[in-house]
Amino acid sequence: MKTVWILGCGILIGSWFLVEGTMSKLYINLTTGYNKLLLPVKDHRSQVNVSIQSYLASINSFDEINGEIALTWLFTLEWTEERMSWNPDDFDNITSFALSARDIWHPRLLLQQSAGSIQELGSIENSLRIFYNGIVRWATGNVFEIVCSVDVMFFPFDKQICRISFIDPSYGLSELVIVHVGNAVDMSKFAKNSQWTYIAGNVLSGSNIGNVPYLEIELHLGRRSEFYIVYIIIPVTLLGAINNFVFLLPASSGERSSVAITVFLSFVVYLEIVNRNTPQSSDPMAFIYYYLMFLMMYSSTVFFFCIMALRIHDRKGNIPLCIQKFVLYTQKRPCCKRRSNSVSDDAVVKIHPTLEDHNNTEQHDQSKQSCSDTVSECCGVTSEITWTDVGNLFDEISAKTLNAIFWTFSIITIVQLYNNSYVIYLT
Repeated sequence: MKTVWILGCGILIGSWFLVEGTMSKLYINLTTGYNKLLLPVKDHRSQVNVSIQSYLASINSFDEINGEIALTWLFTLEWTEERMSWNPDDFDNITSFALSARDIWHPRLLLQQSAGSIQELGSIENSLRIFYNGIVRWATGNVFEIVCSVDVMFFPFDKQICRISFIDPSYGLSELVIVHVGNAVDMSKFAKNSQWTYIAGNVLSGSNIGNVPYLEIELHLGRRSEFYIVYIIIPVTLLGAINNFVFLLPASSGERSSVAITVFLSFVVYLEIVNRNTPQSSDPMAFIYYYLMFLMMYSSTVFFFCIMALRIHDRKGNIPLCIQKFVLYTQKRPCCKRRSNSVSDDAVVKIHPTLEDHNNTEQHDQSKQSCSDTVSECCGVTSEITWTDVGNLFDEISAKTLNAIFWTFSIITIVQLYNNSYVIYLT
């Protein structure tokens, strides 16, 4: 048994040395006289086609303030090395083996939108695999720091477009062509990001710019807005709605102005929060800045109306006749409307009217006429108007008007932000 075990180990060790010897022999055979500075073709008038398949692995960070994004990309490059091919039968049926990228020719594609130093696609530390028919497959990856112009006009529902282009300035189109596999980036290896979501990754071209091999990928990203909705949009909207409630507070309590000032200062705080999360750009400027500016102006208007209401409530002396008439008119309208509805409900039309019905109709007409002439006699509304009545009417009109303005502007702004559009299109 011991002899069999020793014999088996010897066979394995011998096979390993045989394979290693064969691999070394194959390597020496392929690299002897090989010049990695030359294109991988026997006829240098022919063209080298390099196919690329890109995988977006992760979005590491996105600095909107400085306009820089860090992405982890994986690439699979494939081309034909015509000077490296062999017959597997001559080398113990070896059909492929790994080589260092330092040892043979490989494309050097440079990133044009590099945020720092020049970045190259792929790393020579990654090995590549060459097959017996000369096909070379290189699986590599990079963490790219890319300059990406940021458009935060519709923050926090904004969508960003980052363009990533690679060129090989060493060759012309007659020598080297870059072709992307498919029209989109492969997302099978993508890890989800907590702040950004992937929308699309389109390959715009594999053509030339300046007669050099060129490849451009357009990456579409969308911001995850849930945090900002809860942290900014809902609070500022609720604060704006609270502004209208100050007119429900009794004028004698003295709390109206303090509530209005507190809400105004809250908008100032949220303006600073938004400023820390968006680039300080004037073209384009985020719509949410305009919305916060509107809320601050709206809060100032509410405070101004509160001061006017307090002065009206505390005023003494005679009330101008025109104001008295207007207050009486506003008090008369709902009263006479209720009275008119009551008269209409009681006046039942009959097919064969009797004398009693005729008398009742005359009484209803007289009652309706008296309501139109004198409110105090018909509806119990006092004819004596005080400054408190004027102040209450001013509070009611101010609250309704400002509330309508606030909700109209807020709804329009939020819908425009969500739809990423300037104008709301109704279909």
